[in-house]
Amino acid sequence: MPILWRYLLRNYFQVFFLCVSAFISVLLVLRFQEIARFITSEASFSKIALFSLYQIPYILPIAIPISCLISSLLLFQKLSYHQEITALRTIGLSLQNLVIPILSSGFLLVLLNATIAFELAPICRSKARLLIYETVTSNPLFILQKQSPVKLKNMYIDLQVSRGAKSAEDIIVALKNSSNNRLCLFSFKNLSLVDEELEGNTISYISSFDSKKEYGFDHLMIENQDHMKIKAIQLGQFMQHTNWLSHHDYLTLRMLLAKKSLEAHPKMPKKILIEIVKRISIAFAAFTFTLIGTCLGLQVGRNQSKKKTLWAISLAAFFMLCFIIAKSMYPNALLAISLLLIPHPLIAWASYRQLKLVSQGME
Repeated sequence: MPILWRYLLRNYFQVFFLCVSAFISVLLVLRFQEIARFITSEASFSKIALFSLYQIPYILPIAIPISCLISSLLLFQKLSYHQEITALRTIGLSLQNLVIPILSSGFLLVLLNATIAFELAPICRSKARLLIYETVTSNPLFILQKQSPVKLKNMYIDLQVSRGAKSAEDIIVALKNSSNNRLCLFSFKNLSLVDEELEGNTISYISSFDSKKEYGFDHLMIENQDHMKIKAIQLGQFMQHTNWLSHHDYLTLRMLLAKKSLEAHPKMPKKILIEIVKRISIAFAAFTFTLIGTCLGLQVGRNQSKKKTLWAISLAAFFMLCFIIAKSMYPNALLAISLLLIPHPLIAWASYRQLKLVSQGME
């Protein structure tokens, strides 16, 4: 490898890894509440460490492109400020010779980012979810608490927990019965975990069902029970949402393609296609953002202007804005895909135009 390549790549990756480390630290701080909830489930230290590590791939597909932008922008601003660009051009090197090693590294980071977005992130996301269920299933009382990392949908719960989530009093559970679209109400005076069994005392159950009459009232059913027992693991498994495994966020590329070919619902293949394009777009953003920093970091004037820095931030913000808007455009597949793909050639054209101006000695 030429000395110039080693010099440029060393300075580029020093800032790059520093930025990625900073983003990972910020991520762990932002997700500290979720990690703290997992810690309160009395999980072992190894599981807590694994759960924390599984959070990292969530942010990497976004952190890598932004780190590429910052590192390439700072590198060429530094070369321009110390007149190293001028010195290298006086010995016969063109701007293309200077930007090729950085753009080549940006292309390699696209492959890395694609691997993370399509394979590593979905696997880590599903493993983190399974780790939560594995930990809290042994004690369903923890799932019922507000600080539980497992969120139960279509359910209202109120209870008083004591003795380290091993016992609860005055439990009220209201949930939706999907079979008849009615509400059910459970009331427990006491629930306690004893030898892997959940024991309840003074239980009341209120439900209703349709009278089948056009103007009739629903029939109300009330049942009281003095005592009940159930295996804790059975109740914990019942509370889990089994359909989360088929959600797009938890599927790798092969599984997404398989689901797309097998899905019978007419709208679902479009959503899967948008998800695949979204991951392709964020993976290729590593190269696009490197191109922005490389072309807009170059300066030929003596006075260092912040105009190009603001222009680089604006181009990156334009891509992120289109990426966020595309998420809400799922009903319109063509518009969502356009918002995900069109910013790349537009940004590439604007960056290359700036590079041509610099090569001609113009700002």
